[in-house]
Amino acid sequence: MAPLETYTVGLDAASGRELWRYRAPADAVGIPAGYVALPGQVIESRIDADNNTVYIPAWGASVSAVDLHTGQVRWVWQPGRIDGDTATSGVFASGSNGVVVSGDTIFATLWHFVNRLGGFSQAWLVAIDRVSGRELWRVRLPYEGSGTLIWAAPVVYHNLIIVHTLSARTYGIDRETQKVVWEFTDDSAHLSTIAGAELYGDVLYVDGGDSQVHGLRPSDGTTISIAAFPAASTRDLLVTEKRIYVPIGAEVYILDRQTGATIAIAHQPGTYDPLFSSAAAFSNGLVFFTVADGAWCFEEP
Repeated sequence: MAPLETYTVGLDAASGRELWRYRAPADAVGIPAGYVALPGQVIESRIDADNNTVYIPAWGASVSAVDLHTGQVRWVWQPGRIDGDTATSGVFASGSNGVVVSGDTIFATLWHFVNRLGGFSQAWLVAIDRVSGRELWRVRLPYEGSGTLIWAAPVVYHNLIIVHTLSARTYGIDRETQKVVWEFTDDSAHLSTIAGAELYGDVLYVDGGDSQVHGLRPSDGTTISIAAFPAASTRDLLVTEKRIYVPIGAEVYILDRQTGATIAIAHQPGTYDPLFSSAAAFSNGLVFFTVADGAWCFEEP
């Protein structure tokens, strides 16, 4: 499956043949006269799947459950209007960029403009029944600000759902009580944090918004390790047994996972467009990226 700006395609893994394409619901609610509903966007969406269904978050906001093999829609979840919105008429905006499947539940992160222009917005974690698409609960995160506050997908650790926001705040939320049980924010954070949290074993890695990767204990958010890099990550981190990969613009900073030392700095070959189209993947000692003009693969140093 591949999200492509305004639609998602399903491809045959062996041949690359397109099997289906799906367009999410429009990116607006309550369109007044003179306004045009934009297509639901899946830009930088973190999709997830089980054996039968792919779950697609979109700007709109929506989460769609689509048959993995046929593209047939099983259900679509949308938040509807929210109590307390100042945008009582016309367009209000919200969007989902990340989902994760955990047992019988889909967890989705969501941003929501309380007023029409997004000068006041909220970030949410929403739990959705995997089979029916029924909303089970939603949690509004404590921090409120402006714009799209959260892009990253949630991380599941035992009974906790962990979310990382653009404001360099990380929250651990109990899935049974829906209470925020811990929060991590570095006092020197000053950069936006697009990258999501990455769990490897019993260590949670986050871009701290302070030009450092923080290794946290996922049970309580306390710091275990710190590794420096020069700026904010522009895509999700990749963590392997040996390394931490931090995409920044057209470069990838490769850090030693144990010591935090910078092992190498790799530059995208054959392109001047500093776009990583998707998060990195790792398999059999090889690192894979999709970039502006194609795909990039190299051996782990």
